[in-house]
Amino acid sequence: MNIDVDEDIKYMFTLRFIPTPNHDIGEVYKPNRPPKPKASIGLSSGIDSHYLLHIIKSNPIFTNTDLQGICIDFKDSRGPKESDVAQQLADAYRIKLKKIVIDNPLKDLETLISVVKEPRYNLYQYYLYKESRDLLVTGDGADEFYLGYTFRYKKYLDHVYETNNWLDKVKLYLTCHENDWVKDQTKIFNKKFKWDLIYNYLRQYFVDLPEYGPASEDEELYRLGPVIAADMHNKLRFDFKPCNAKLAEYCNIDLVTPFIYPTTYIPLLTEMSNAEKYDYEENIGKIPLRKVVGRMDTIKRGFGFDLVGFWLRKGYDMFLKNINKDSFCWEYINKEWFIEHCDSKNIRYVNKFLQIYALEMYLKQLPEIQASEPIEIEVETDK
Repeated sequence: MNIDVDEDIKYMFTLRFIPTPNHDIGEVYKPNRPPKPKASIGLSSGIDSHYLLHIIKSNPIFTNTDLQGICIDFKDSRGPKESDVAQQLADAYRIKLKKIVIDNPLKDLETLISVVKEPRYNLYQYYLYKESRDLLVTGDGADEFYLGYTFRYKKYLDHVYETNNWLDKVKLYLTCHENDWVKDQTKIFNKKFKWDLIYNYLRQYFVDLPEYGPASEDEELYRLGPVIAADMHNKLRFDFKPCNAKLAEYCNIDLVTPFIYPTTYIPLLTEMSNAEKYDYEENIGKIPLRKVVGRMDTIKRGFGFDLVGFWLRKGYDMFLKNINKDSFCWEYINKEWFIEHCDSKNIRYVNKFLQIYALEMYLKQLPEIQASEPIEIEVETDK
């Protein structure tokens, strides 16, 4: 396997994914796994899991399935506990709820990086999989397929009319992902970083307006096509799907993701226009799912922790304990940049600090990771 570490790091530290041609997500995601006598569902306070729970409990095929909800709470929470609403949902649908409280989401990071073979820290879904029964249903893909990233869409649509230039649209798209990079991004790396690397990669989505699904009569929402395509073909394809598949395989569970692969027993609506999924004026997404469960609240919910709170409480000390002046990460990361910003409480910078921590865990294992990858050999055949 030929790994361009320097370029991969620049992608990861700017877009939070590494574009890998022909990314294999393995055999974990299978569309028609039959229901099992005992199954789990990842249950947060969000719309996705509420919808899936409603569909499952309304389907007679699950009558004999002992379904258990699993919810994650973090000690460093960004708001009300997920389990408060999840418990209400579990009670309403008469299932048991298993609550997991995570004090340190990076506790097993070194092991998990050896599983996913990438320098990333957002692998805490492992704790959901670890506690699951043999089959786990999750809402992966709902945001991409049913337009749940409303904060992104609103900002893009508010400004996209100001330009017809693909480069300006790419830059606008990146401002909608501003937590993934920092203003002095070019100073993070030891080797020269040019934004052209990122612009040219994303160009394919913004040169021609892609038709993503049926065209909407609403031209304004039709303009969301490039954003939807870029999200779906990048973060979903290169981050969520492969990492979740590898973690599920590591935990020896079957992962059912109906929003990505609709099943014979959890069918989902398709061929819908953007206007049927997202209301620009109200800035509400996932409208078809909301109509089914009768919820129109606009707060973005789901599993996640307060990065700044965790960094101040525990992350900074972990960083200092595991990274010193001779650590591997400084071969690629500008140490002076970190020293300049290490006291920052800005979430964008804290995100970079945690990425540096993950990078160090990755680089320590890089020889083993490279050695574990299959070697492709060209075999000459008789013609």
